[in-house]
Amino acid sequence: METIKTAIKPLSALLAAGLALTAAPAALAGSPAMTGLVGEADTAESAFTAPAALTRLDGTHITVQTMVATSLANFDVDESKTEVEGGDPNQGSDPVIIPSLYYTRQLNDRWYSGVSLTVPSGFGSDYGGQWAGRYNTVDFSLVYIALTPTLAYRVNEKLSLGVGVGINYTSETSEVKIHQLFKEGDGKISSDLDAVAFNISLSAFYEFTARTRAGIAWTSDTDSDLEGNVNLRNLDPVFDEVATDLGIKNNNVELTNTLPQRVLVGMYH
Repeated sequence: METIKTAIKPLSALLAAGLALTAAPAALAGSPAMTGLVGEADTAESAFTAPAALTRLDGTHITVQTMVATSLANFDVDESKTEVEGGDPNQGSDPVIIPSLYYTRQLNDRWYSGVSLTVPSGFGSDYGGQWAGRYNTVDFSLVYIALTPTLAYRVNEKLSLGVGVGINYTSETSEVKIHQLFKEGDGKISSDLDAVAFNISLSAFYEFTARTRAGIAWTSDTDSDLEGNVNLRNLDPVFDEVATDLGIKNNNVELTNTLPQRVLVGMYH
């Protein structure tokens, strides 16, 4: 049996700092106490939320989702309290399309496989390069993309176990303007970092009856060692010479970004 499920979901995130999102599969929508995350297990989204539950999905299943995200934040600058010209930042944001894909396949009577491609979280904003706060921020983004292959094994008619390996890509970009004393126009400092890291998911799924079932899923933390460049541009001659002498004009930097471990428990009846 092969099933294909598609969904288009709108999201409006209101946050003073910009657009933020934490994407979760549609399995949680309408589920009491969010038990759909690990307890319901009726769609291919289990490949992401609870690998052990794949044993409920005979044949082949595909779920494709698209989430449309936009910010409704409105940020006004009180120009009487700043000496920096430029006024308000860009208001609102262009919609962001966030796709996700889930695929499961029954290998035999006991073994099942799956894979998911998701955007588990992210945030960012673009205020423009002319507003009064440009010396604090112009734009920034931090985005996570996860590819997670999974495998499940049916121990008996009631108990199943599952494992998944997350391949996680993290990207960070940012830009800030620099006020200059000896040159018209602003200087700029920008960063562009990324990393690939791995985590592991373990889960168990138990079917008490045909209608009552429960699951638990644990995912380890993810330490992403971001690496990339921080660059200074369009500097006045004095600052440019100092930055060059100090070796800070073009820097290769490394930093660690950690996503914490999580435990999901759910029961469905």
